[in-house]
Amino acid sequence: MHSPSPTMLSPGIGGIGADHRFRWLHEADTAYAAMEQLIAASRETLDVEFYIFSRGVVAGRLIDSMARAAARGVHVRVLLDAFGSGAPGGAWLAPLAQAGVELRWFNPRRLLRYTCHDHRKLVVADGRQAILGGFNVADEYAGDGITRGWRDLALLVEGPVAAALQASFAGLFAAAALRHRDWLRLLRTARQRVPAAGDVQLLLSGPGRTQSQLRRALYADLRQAARIDILGAYFVPTGRIRRALRRRARGGALRVLTAGRSDVPLAQLASRSLYPMLMRAGAEIWEYQPQVMHAKALLVDDVIWVGSANLDARSLQLNFELMLRIREPELAAQLRTRFEADLVHAARVQPAWVAQWSLSRRALQFLARIVVTRLDRWLALGALRRLL
Repeated sequence: MHSPSPTMLSPGIGGIGADHRFRWLHEADTAYAAMEQLIAASRETLDVEFYIFSRGVVAGRLIDSMARAAARGVHVRVLLDAFGSGAPGGAWLAPLAQAGVELRWFNPRRLLRYTCHDHRKLVVADGRQAILGGFNVADEYAGDGITRGWRDLALLVEGPVAAALQASFAGLFAAAALRHRDWLRLLRTARQRVPAAGDVQLLLSGPGRTQSQLRRALYADLRQAARIDILGAYFVPTGRIRRALRRRARGGALRVLTAGRSDVPLAQLASRSLYPMLMRAGAEIWEYQPQVMHAKALLVDDVIWVGSANLDARSLQLNFELMLRIREPELAAQLRTRFEADLVHAARVQPAWVAQWSLSRRALQFLARIVVTRLDRWLALGALRRLL
């Protein structure tokens, strides 16, 4: 399969004009190849950020690419989440330090690691080109998401928003230790508005962003939507989002594609507890079958939301996340085509199947939703207040 390189981006389209160019990366193999090519093309700076960066073949290739970039004089910074990527350390990462790469661990303190995470997935080259989306770096992702490997989604972007992505990386990189002064710095920067670049806007979330731009913009889009398609790996939306979705579900205007095979069974239980109420409102719910699904994207009419965030409380109120909001009909049409193609590999949830669930199964689903939507947030915020 021929993978896209930074010189193969689709030309600017619609209202975006020449300011931005995009290419969807639908498969892990294609996304990892594009990351390697982006790293190889970097000349001045390279910023790499992942929630999960696991030892294996894929990580080894990216480590080699980053080490070569540093050896030719590129300023390489790597930020890995201490919870998602494991405790700091590991000789397998030594080539990065030996090449002069700056490696930092986000939230490395043992008692704080479970509270908030850097859940973002991002590669930025020279502040001009970037790859973002749902792909972590792990061998289990490798494949096409149908015959093997996880089903996910990423976007390759070139244009002014890449500089905003680089700046957001720099803020987290500087405050990665999450000491008290780092936390105060993050809270200050959280209130700074990220400028929109034409029809492309970078939106962020994280602890302290109680009135985050991401949530405000998302609620506004959902309230006005005529048609909503959701690619949601862990579909446990907050109460406010659920209410907005139910209002828009009538007449088949809401379609949700979520995981039939999940790496987080608790989240799947919580997600299924929501099926009856959404289906009664008119929503179509589908579960992807061949492989684990991990994508995070929304289509709200012709507005695309793509990045690292799920629609749950942890993504919107606890973790550090990023999403691009893009208003571009042609790019949206491409994503809708992907959505329709994935439905071929999905099973639609039928009322008869839901009706067969036992009382004990429904109770377990409800308890899972309480844990995911309330208990997790309560425990994490309490620990942050005590320890920071």
